[in-house]
Amino acid sequence: MAKHKSDGGLGFKILHKFNLAMLGKQGWHIINRPQSLVARVLKARYFSTQSFFEAPLGSNPSFLWRSIWETLGLIRAGAYWRIGNGQSVSVWGQPWLRELPESLVSTTPPLNCARVVVSDLIINHRWNESLIAQMFNKRDRSCILNIPLSLSSCSDTWCWKFESKGHYSVKSAYRFLVDGFQHREGSEIWKRFWKAKVPPKVLNFCWRALVNVVPCLSSLQSKRVPVDPSCPLCHVAPENVLHILIQCPFARSCWLSSPLGWPAPSASSLNEWNNVVWKGQGQTASGVFFMALNFLQQWKAARVVSSVSTIVDPARPIWSPPPHGWIKANIDASLSLQRGSVGFGCVIRKDDGSFVVARAGSFYSQMDAKCAEAIAFREALS
Repeated sequence: MAKHKSDGGLGFKILHKFNLAMLGKQGWHIINRPQSLVARVLKARYFSTQSFFEAPLGSNPSFLWRSIWETLGLIRAGAYWRIGNGQSVSVWGQPWLRELPESLVSTTPPLNCARVVVSDLIINHRWNESLIAQMFNKRDRSCILNIPLSLSSCSDTWCWKFESKGHYSVKSAYRFLVDGFQHREGSEIWKRFWKAKVPPKVLNFCWRALVNVVPCLSSLQSKRVPVDPSCPLCHVAPENVLHILIQCPFARSCWLSSPLGWPAPSASSLNEWNNVVWKGQGQTASGVFFMALNFLQQWKAARVVSSVSTIVDPARPIWSPPPHGWIKANIDASLSLQRGSVGFGCVIRKDDGSFVVARAGSFYSQMDAKCAEAIAFREALS
């Protein structure tokens, strides 16, 4: 039941990991808000001469600190420095590469360079590519050059690598605790199954049948309950999920009465089986079919939603002018994975469409598309 829905489960939370994910937010506040009262008290008590990541549990710790300390591994795995001016981040020993799973520099530090900070690798808000090529291996060089730099001298900040915006979230932390660094693809069959437009109780019954947890006599016998496993309808074969839904002559009669042509079990049939077993009641195959058909029609009638059509004007212009007295910048970016470079271009026009200025350029990087678009926007404003 705690498995993800795309893996055949019901998506229930694992309480221990979910609790760690929520506690991790408190640890995240300690490193992002060191001037807060709680952070200063905990630092003075437990790690006065160390960083939060090096903090020991200590002797006779409080319940609060013991709980937060348990999230150190989680915070250490997801936190990294977002480079601003680079003055507060050490090149070696601190995580500042936005890389999964390792954010530390893997290159061995040269002699007398252990205390080099990231700002020593930056010249005029650009990476010193020649120096980086001399000091780092191929993996580190690629990761460093993919980090965009700000044109303003903003300070370095902690970011969460499992969220695109860099903010800690309980959802992403829990996902990491469950799946680790592996990306869950999930089963396409299960994804389509949970998107089926059927009543929830029917969907729940189908899930029970697929994972073989429908109550039946064979299951009771496997749990050492002294019962006769024979099907109470046909008295020919043991009653299991496959027999109940497909192989039983009564089940086959139900499907033959239906125009569907493939097994489509209804949750109401479970009630019928219970009535047969416990109350000695039953229905004909045609009665089961018409009952299911009536239930489906009632459900569809309850879901009728008025649709609103959207009219698209084919004569809509490609370029829309800005308000009067304003100028408009159109930007775009392109990625070349073979050459490992990013190209950008921007055009600025007035409200009457007249040309003002344009700019284009390229630089070495392997960043994603969103980051490349942001760089193009930054260049348009500079």
